[in-house]
Amino acid sequence: MVDLKLGRIRRAALMAASLLALAPALLLAQTVEIKYRWSSPGQGARVDHYNVYHIINGGAPILLAMEPDTTFTLDAAAGLQHQIQVSGVSSTGREGPLSEPSDPVSLELRPVSGTTPSAPGLRPNFPNPFNPETRIVYGLPKSVDSSTRVALDVYDVAGHRVRRLYAETTPGWHTVTWDGTDDRGVSQPSGQYIVRLACAGAVTSWKMMMLK
Repeated sequence: MVDLKLGRIRRAALMAASLLALAPALLLAQTVEIKYRWSSPGQGARVDHYNVYHIINGGAPILLAMEPDTTFTLDAAAGLQHQIQVSGVSSTGREGPLSEPSDPVSLELRPVSGTTPSAPGLRPNFPNPFNPETRIVYGLPKSVDSSTRVALDVYDVAGHRVRRLYAETTPGWHTVTWDGTDDRGVSQPSGQYIVRLACAGAVTSWKMMMLK
């Protein structure tokens, strides 16, 4: 783990004074935990909680969490650049200004072409968040053959299946594009979705965010 100093933060009311992140340089799994911490403001209204905003690949900040203290752990996907911003919120609901963005943390994703996974698995979809489509990468082990049942489905957060995607049944890594529609071709609303890979009794899943 390497200490990474993050960007300067304005010392305004309801504002965190400093941020630190801890993150590895190389990711071998789908996600890694990046631990952030910041100091409470030295002046202004008392902070009831902090709003934590996530920035992916330099995009717009997205409200991700509300934290009661000055620490936050981000489950960061590989292959993307991550930053956060924080703001303090008083007990009356007044939100202070956003901090400066943290220094970018890029998590490398080892290429999968020409390799075969030892077990069924999913790689992070890209882009994520996405609009209007995203690419889903899944892998099948050498034990898979034409008789193996492979299902690749997209669900909403309520657990309803939205779309069954076509899935190759040959060993190796494959990519399929989801265009944000259901099985009838109807465009789906913004929100969180889950892609689920079921193969030979093994099930893996991955969260996706569609923004419109």
